[in-house]
Amino acid sequence: MKVAITGIIGSGKSEVSKILREKGECVLSADEINAKLLTDSDYLKKLNKVFPEAFIDGSFDKKKLSSIVFSDEKELEKLNALAHPEIMKTIFRLASEKELVFCEIPLLRDEWVEFFDYVWIVSCDSEEKRIERICNRDGRSLEQAKQMIDSQRENRDIIYGKCSTISNNGNLDELRDCVEREYCKLTVN
Repeated sequence: MKVAITGIIGSGKSEVSKILREKGECVLSADEINAKLLTDSDYLKKLNKVFPEAFIDGSFDKKKLSSIVFSDEKELEKLNALAHPEIMKTIFRLASEKELVFCEIPLLRDEWVEFFDYVWIVSCDSEEKRIERICNRDGRSLEQAKQMIDSQRENRDIIYGKCSTISNNGNLDELRDCVEREYCKLTVN
């Protein structure tokens, strides 16, 4: 069984993944796979061709790339067109080897949904909370966090079949309870 964990930035997907890992479950993270890609010389060559300004004296600068893509929608689309297929290819390969696997994917595209048996959408209604989480987690400025949220606005209301919502509007204990309820639905059947 393959379960996608998705939701807009700052909603709490990583916290849900952490709870599942504490339960001993396998969780694949698109962000972690992306981080590994950013150490792969072949991938960096492709990235350099598309975003040469993100390389300073031949070295990749992740913050520079972030400032480019989160301030220009067309640049973000270029990055997504390069990165997403590579990330998903790895997720599909690794997930196919597991009986039960959770896959944390920030932006779950329609063409990938059919690969998953269930989709958990992590939600947080408070934009202020999401901004605070991004700033604390990534060391971003308030303006950078707002740009990141704005870049994902179009994905806010996507609904998938076989979908459950994990509400992350309260405290960590409430989130754990919500995750436990959804987890039990998967494992009891």
